Amino acid sequence: MAFETISLGSQPAGTGGDTARTAFEKVNRNFIAADVLAAAMSQAQFEAIREQNKESYAASGWVSLGNHESGKQVNECKPGLYTSPTTPNTLLIGKAGGVGRSKNDNAVLNMAGVLFHLPVGFGVKFSNAPDGKTTYNNSTGVITNHATVAAAFNAQAADPVNVEVVTDRKDMWGFEPWLEEVSATNPYVYPNGLIQYQAATMDGIATSSSVRPVTYYAVFDGDTGSKGKGLNYFILSDANKKKVLANPKNNLYFLDDGRLVQWRLRQRTIAGAGNGDWVNIDTTNPSNYNMLSFGAKYIVKTHGAQDAAKSNNASADGYQFHNPTAVNWLDGSGLGIWSRHKSVSTQSVNGELYFLVCGTVNRLNQGAYHLSFNPSGTGKLTTNGNDYKFWYEANVCNSTAEAFTNKRINTGGIGTVSGRADGRSYDAIYADGQGGVCRDMRYSANGVDLVYLAEADAKVKNAAYRGFEKTKLTTALSSVDSNISVGGNFLVTEVIATNAVINATAALSSGWLGFKNAQSPTGSISVFELSRDAVSTPTALRSTNNGASWSAFTATFNAANNSVTLTNEPAANIVILQYQAFATQTEPAPNAVIAGLVPYNVFASSGYQSGNGALLGESLIGKVLKNNTGVTVNNKSLLSCAIDGTGKLTSASNFDGVTHSPLMLGAPANNSPAFKAVSYLANINQQAFIQYAYTELKHNGTNWGDDGKVTIVDNQSTKTDLNGNTVLVGTAKLKEPIGWIKNKV
Repeated sequence: MAFETISLGSQPAGTGGDTARTAFEKVNRNFIAADVLAAAMSQAQFEAIREQNKESYAASGWVSLGNHESGKQVNECKPGLYTSPTTPNTLLIGKAGGVGRSKNDNAVLNMAGVLFHLPVGFGVKFSNAPDGKTTYNNSTGVITNHATVAAAFNAQAADPVNVEVVTDRKDMWGFEPWLEEVSATNPYVYPNGLIQYQAATMDGIATSSSVRPVTYYAVFDGDTGSKGKGLNYFILSDANKKKVLANPKNNLYFLDDGRLVQWRLRQRTIAGAGNGDWVNIDTTNPSNYNMLSFGAKYIVKTHGAQDAAKSNNASADGYQFHNPTAVNWLDGSGLGIWSRHKSVSTQSVNGELYFLVCGTVNRLNQGAYHLSFNPSGTGKLTTNGNDYKFWYEANVCNSTAEAFTNKRINTGGIGTVSGRADGRSYDAIYADGQGGVCRDMRYSANGVDLVYLAEADAKVKNAAYRGFEKTKLTTALSSVDSNISVGGNFLVTEVIATNAVINATAALSSGWLGFKNAQSPTGSISVFELSRDAVSTPTALRSTNNGASWSAFTATFNAANNSVTLTNEPAANIVILQYQAFATQTEPAPNAVIAGLVPYNVFASSGYQSGNGALLGESLIGKVLKNNTGVTVNNKSLLSCAIDGTGKLTSASNFDGVTHSPLMLGAPANNSPAFKAVSYLANINQQAFIQYAYTELKHNGTNWGDDGKVTIVDNQSTKTDLNGNTVLVGTAKLKEPIGWIKNKV
């Protein structure tokens, strides 16, 4: 419910509004003109509206996502957020006349019952990309900015267990709301409560800058360009005061004791302290210390009304998982949002402080790109200070440190040449993959229903719904997930060679982010099936001398059977392929209580095309679908759907089971596997997840051996089909929820 729906004098029954208003008028009538006072909102009115908002929405989150610029959206399933490729370190929210499904071009946030209206083109800012000069001590939480690259890598060498040079950073972004008093010493009010808004006017009145330091407005540590503009309330005419107070979007009201206060909002971006993923950003799944944190020693601190944020490596004043039973902690308004202890009165008038996590971005770095030593690099290398060399053209990068020290200046950034196969720049923020948005956590504040479930399920099957996964760090002998997650499309490196050749190639000595496709010792294999479903044509490099020199060539790629053909490739050669894969959408999960089920939703596919469920199949059964002929997709009806006493699907013998009408998939080309799945809505800590009960299908040349049943198990197991083949069965859930489920009274 928007603020506009309740007038000044209207109070819901039982709120004590008349009494509160009388006290409010007594406090203020002596020094505020009557017509100005009439335009203002009282504490009781504001809190009544706020309580109605809490009741109306399922959780804190996005009331409106806004619309975006065509072709630049971050997420096909969620409008509003889009890239700005030529603007360093920036994403944008909302576009005037933009495209998308939102009713409004601008975004609107619900923060514990307080609504904030963002302007179109609102900038989400990020700090500079890693430059190889910063180290993180994971035992103390201390971040050190060194004078040189050499000093940083020396510090790492001196204590390799605890100290790391930051080269693979994950940044987290979100919004922080708090309540602040407007006073003679703090006289400014801000449009819509947005302290970083730099509009020239507020309610038609020319704005100006306050004397508060830039650190008050900073998006991140060191940010000096986010100082917003507002109005000095106390020098406004009564007519202009009325304009400002009468606009409910400004979130201004008078407390019962006569003080004027404003709910304010700060966009914050917190750079990852070290390399890899954040530990705690999900409000429903905190670790044992329950704090919004990169790790146990690096906890996000509150900023609120203070002139500057506190250091993030101390233990006090951090954002915590809401606990309604703990003394002095915020109550149920914390669903979907991190909160802070009520005793922090210096940072908020009423002690309320919140943080809404909206997503993460996987950052590239300012060093030169090298396949093994610096896969997050972007620049080219130089041998004499003047030339521009790809990693495979110059043998001057034999360590991660050298990727920074031997980088050609003025490469890797926006508007300069890139040393990467994907051509990316370190200072651009992309929609996905390396250097782009990993998790998009802009969850709707509105409750999820079955219509939304059906829409989201369709987007999962046609590869519009994003997932995320940890990249693989591969060597000749192993492939230990890395601690670096990517979302959407991301760059994969596939090495085709024998182990002996890989071990003899110094350029691969630190491994690579991707997979190994083994060549036979005799070099007899010429058709190589890629490890992941390639959603782009691979680029190719070849070395015949253990990496002493490399040559680029064009590999023959067959999209249907997901393979490359290499002719006359001796066993001594090494081939490197790079292509885009799609991050897995699902993860194994226990069978869960059903919150909703769409009828006729038995989906089966053997088709190789992304829009026909191929990427969902890869995510569920870990195999690439390759069929490009005949009937490749089925949508069948359920004949029975047994639910046990706990509200879960069951295939137990004392129930009818989960069964469906016969599949009509055709015989597959390319010996393609297939899968079938039943999707349903699960309520997990009030977050709405789509879960899939799935079965792998194998064709024996005559039929699929399908028994018309969906076997219900936790996580993943196997069963024997009617042809005697062992097939996978399991339950999986989306990695990213589709929203929140509102509790019904």
